[in-house]
Amino acid sequence: RTCSGCQAGAITSTRAAQPLVVAARSFLTDQLDMQLRPDHECKVEIVGANKIAKRLRKRFRQTRGFDSREGGIFMSRVVEHTNGLGGTTTQADLCIYVEDGWPQVKCYGILVHELVHLWQFDAFPRGDVDKRLVEGLAVWAEHRALLAAGAVKSAEDLERDSDAIYGDGFRIVRRLELRYGWRRMLVEVVRLAHGGAPNG
Repeated sequence: RTCSGCQAGAITSTRAAQPLVVAARSFLTDQLDMQLRPDHECKVEIVGANKIAKRLRKRFRQTRGFDSREGGIFMSRVVEHTNGLGGTTTQADLCIYVEDGWPQVKCYGILVHELVHLWQFDAFPRGDVDKRLVEGLAVWAEHRALLAAGAVKSAEDLERDSDAIYGDGFRIVRRLELRYGWRRMLVEVVRLAHGGAPNG
């Protein structure tokens, strides 16, 4: 997954990733106006690939060469608590897991991507939403963040992705951006996520 030259700067612990978490959050809030829940409401952990696979209810198998498995995941669970008086409150249990061993730039891109899912948790409705909108917007933000960080090759790799959800979703969002500009595009994506009909 990482070349020997990149291995020295690979992110292998939650502590080492903290500056990247701060940078990713700052990019989304300052550059894309995405207001995020505070840190303490969504923990970020750097974990082994086997833990991510387990959370996804998959079996981790090590492979040689390129592997398209998820480099990170955003997980959400809404928990109901009873207060003993017949009333209930709901609390969101939110976390982001990123696989350890990624180079800094890749880890940064994954963090931006997964933090967009945190934003979507509040902006998008619960239930069925077109996965191309969900992942396409996250890839779009990741792409912008990588370009802003000077990681042009990594950004170009996202542009070439042929995946029916991630790649096609990214291209759908890019078309909306070209049509409306990025600020109005965000509003349009949220509207479509809530079941609005496409304009034009």
